[in-house]
Amino acid sequence: TRTLTNNITDGWFFINLDDVRRYGAELYAEQQILDNLKTSQTFSYVKAEFKKGSNKGMEVPTVQKSKFVASIDSEPIKDLNLLLDVKYLSKLKRAIYSGVTDISGYETQTVSRTLVDLGAKYKFKGGFSVSAGVKNLFNKKYNSYQSELEDIYEPADERNYYVEFKYAY
Repeated sequence: TRTLTNNITDGWFFINLDDVRRYGAELYAEQQILDNLKTSQTFSYVKAEFKKGSNKGMEVPTVQKSKFVASIDSEPIKDLNLLLDVKYLSKLKRAIYSGVTDISGYETQTVSRTLVDLGAKYKFKGGFSVSAGVKNLFNKKYNSYQSELEDIYEPADERNYYVEFKYAY
Protein backbone atom coordinates (compact mmCIF):
# COMPACT_ATOMS: atom_id res chain seq x y z
CA THR A 1 0.00 0.00 0.00
CA ARG A 2 1.28 3.47 -0.89
CA THR A 3 0.93 6.22 1.66
CA LEU A 4 0.75 9.69 0.13
CA THR A 5 0.84 13.12 1.69
CA ASN A 6 -2.92 13.05 2.24
CA ASN A 7 -2.54 9.81 4.26
CA ILE A 8 -4.66 7.63 2.01
CA THR A 9 -3.62 4.08 2.88
CA ASP A 10 -6.50 1.98 1.50
CA GLY A 11 -4.70 1.34 -1.81
CA TRP A 12 -6.55 4.03 -3.79
CA PHE A 13 -4.77 7.17 -4.88
CA PHE A 14 -4.84 9.65 -7.73
CA ILE A 15 -1.84 11.38 -9.25
CA ASN A 16 -1.15 13.64 -12.22
CA LEU A 17 1.35 11.94 -14.56
CA ASP A 18 2.38 14.89 -16.79
CA ASP A 19 1.34 15.72 -20.36
CA VAL A 20 0.39 12.83 -22.62
CA ARG A 21 0.37 12.41 -26.39
CA ARG A 22 -1.90 9.81 -27.95
CA TYR A 23 -1.55 8.43 -31.47
CA GLY A 24 -4.03 6.05 -32.93
CA ALA A 25 -6.14 4.79 -35.74
CA GLU A 26 -9.53 3.22 -36.10
CA LEU A 27 -10.72 1.16 -39.04
CA TYR A 28 -14.42 0.56 -39.56
CA ALA A 29 -16.22 -1.61 -42.11
CA GLU A 30 -19.96 -2.15 -42.52
CA GLN A 31 -21.90 -4.54 -44.71
CA GLN A 32 -25.61 -4.46 -45.48
CA ILE A 33 -26.29 -8.18 -46.04
CA LEU A 34 -30.07 -8.12 -46.40
CA ASP A 35 -32.58 -5.30 -46.07
CA ASN A 36 -32.85 -6.08 -42.37
CA LEU A 37 -29.35 -7.40 -41.51
CA LYS A 38 -26.18 -5.38 -41.11
CA THR A 39 -22.73 -6.43 -39.86
CA SER A 40 -19.81 -4.23 -38.89
CA GLN A 41 -16.24 -4.58 -37.69
CA THR A 42 -14.08 -2.04 -35.87
CA PHE A 43 -10.38 -2.21 -35.07
CA SER A 44 -8.83 0.47 -32.84
CA TYR A 45 -5.17 1.02 -31.95
CA VAL A 46 -3.86 3.65 -29.51
CA LYS A 47 -0.31 4.46 -28.48
CA ALA A 48 -0.10 6.82 -25.53
CA GLU A 49 3.16 8.19 -24.17
CA PHE A 50 4.32 10.95 -21.85
CA LYS A 51 5.65 13.95 -23.73
CA LYS A 52 7.42 15.68 -20.84
CA GLY A 53 8.34 15.26 -17.20
CA SER A 54 10.23 12.46 -15.46
CA ASN A 55 8.37 9.80 -17.48
CA LYS A 56 9.02 11.40 -20.90
CA GLY A 57 8.92 8.83 -23.73
CA MET A 58 7.41 6.07 -21.57
CA GLU A 59 4.03 4.48 -22.26
CA VAL A 60 1.01 5.63 -20.29
CA PRO A 61 -0.12 2.71 -18.09
CA THR A 62 -3.57 1.08 -18.31
CA VAL A 63 -4.29 2.26 -21.87
CA GLN A 64 -5.93 -0.45 -23.96
CA LYS A 65 -3.65 -0.65 -27.03
CA SER A 66 -5.99 -2.52 -29.32
CA LYS A 67 -9.63 -3.49 -29.50
CA PHE A 68 -11.62 -5.38 -32.11
CA VAL A 69 -15.43 -5.37 -32.21
CA ALA A 70 -17.62 -7.45 -34.53
CA SER A 71 -21.30 -6.51 -34.52
CA ILE A 72 -24.56 -7.79 -35.95
CA ASP A 73 -27.62 -5.53 -36.18
CA SER A 74 -30.85 -7.21 -37.25
CA GLU A 75 -34.26 -5.60 -37.74
CA PRO A 76 -36.71 -8.56 -37.70
CA ILE A 77 -39.72 -6.20 -37.64
CA LYS A 78 -39.94 -2.50 -38.45
CA ASP A 79 -38.36 -0.26 -35.76
CA LEU A 80 -37.08 -3.19 -33.62
CA ASN A 81 -33.33 -3.78 -33.74
CA LEU A 82 -31.54 -6.76 -32.15
CA LEU A 83 -27.85 -6.15 -31.53
CA LEU A 84 -24.93 -8.49 -30.85
CA ASP A 85 -21.35 -7.33 -30.14
CA VAL A 86 -18.30 -9.55 -29.71
CA LYS A 87 -15.36 -7.54 -28.32
CA TYR A 88 -11.71 -8.53 -28.10
CA LEU A 89 -9.61 -6.37 -25.76
CA SER A 90 -5.83 -6.61 -25.69
CA LYS A 91 -3.60 -6.92 -22.64
CA LEU A 92 -2.94 -3.89 -20.43
CA LYS A 93 0.25 -2.62 -18.81
CA ARG A 94 0.34 -1.36 -15.26
CA ALA A 95 3.14 0.88 -14.02
CA ILE A 96 5.60 0.00 -11.31
CA TYR A 97 6.42 3.23 -9.49
CA SER A 98 9.64 4.30 -7.82
CA GLY A 99 8.23 7.13 -5.75
CA VAL A 100 4.81 8.66 -6.12
CA THR A 101 4.86 9.56 -9.84
CA ASP A 102 8.09 8.16 -11.36
CA ILE A 103 7.59 4.99 -13.39
CA SER A 104 10.43 2.50 -13.07
CA GLY A 105 8.90 -0.24 -15.23
CA TYR A 106 5.76 -2.07 -16.22
CA GLU A 107 4.00 -5.32 -15.59
CA THR A 108 1.62 -6.71 -18.19
CA GLN A 109 -1.84 -8.03 -17.46
CA THR A 110 -1.47 -11.66 -18.39
CA VAL A 111 -4.78 -12.15 -20.17
CA SER A 112 -6.55 -10.43 -23.03
CA ARG A 113 -10.30 -10.99 -23.06
CA THR A 114 -13.29 -11.48 -25.30
CA LEU A 115 -16.72 -10.30 -24.17
CA VAL A 116 -20.20 -10.63 -25.68
CA ASP A 117 -22.99 -8.04 -25.34
CA LEU A 118 -26.60 -8.49 -26.46
CA GLY A 119 -29.26 -5.82 -26.77
CA ALA A 120 -32.51 -4.66 -28.34
CA LYS A 121 -33.82 -1.23 -29.32
CA TYR A 122 -37.34 -0.18 -30.27
CA LYS A 123 -38.08 3.19 -31.89
CA PHE A 124 -41.57 4.59 -31.30
CA LYS A 125 -43.17 7.28 -33.45
CA GLY A 126 -42.41 10.83 -32.30
CA GLY A 127 -38.73 10.36 -31.43
CA PHE A 128 -39.04 8.14 -28.34
CA SER A 129 -36.97 4.92 -28.10
CA VAL A 130 -36.28 2.21 -25.54
CA SER A 131 -33.12 0.07 -25.41
CA ALA A 132 -32.34 -2.85 -23.13
CA GLY A 133 -29.60 -5.41 -22.99
CA VAL A 134 -26.99 -7.48 -21.24
CA LYS A 135 -23.28 -6.62 -21.02
CA ASN A 136 -20.88 -9.54 -20.53
CA LEU A 137 -23.63 -11.98 -21.54
CA PHE A 138 -21.72 -15.15 -20.58
CA ASN A 139 -20.69 -13.66 -17.20
CA LYS A 140 -16.99 -14.08 -17.98
CA LYS A 141 -15.04 -13.65 -14.76
CA TYR A 142 -11.75 -11.85 -15.18
CA ASN A 143 -9.69 -9.22 -13.44
CA SER A 144 -9.42 -5.78 -14.99
CA TYR A 145 -5.99 -5.83 -13.34
CA GLN A 146 -3.91 -8.46 -11.59
CA SER A 147 -0.38 -7.81 -10.35
CA GLU A 148 2.35 -10.30 -11.16
CA LEU A 149 4.49 -8.94 -8.32
CA GLU A 150 2.02 -8.44 -5.48
CA ASP A 151 -1.20 -10.04 -4.29
CA ILE A 152 -3.32 -7.26 -5.80
CA TYR A 153 -6.20 -7.61 -8.23
CA GLU A 154 -9.27 -5.69 -9.35
CA PRO A 155 -12.25 -7.85 -10.37
CA ALA A 156 -14.02 -6.62 -13.50
CA ASP A 157 -17.74 -6.12 -13.83
CA GLU A 158 -19.69 -9.33 -14.13
CA ARG A 159 -22.87 -9.69 -16.17
CA ASN A 160 -24.96 -6.54 -15.93
CA TYR A 161 -28.20 -5.32 -17.43
CA TYR A 162 -29.30 -1.95 -18.72
CA VAL A 163 -32.44 -0.14 -19.86
CA GLU A 164 -32.29 3.21 -21.64
CA PHE A 165 -35.08 5.60 -22.53
CA LYS A 166 -34.40 8.31 -25.13
CA TYR A 167 -36.34 11.12 -26.63
CA ALA A 168 -34.98 12.90 -29.71
CA TYR A 169 -36.57 16.21 -30.59
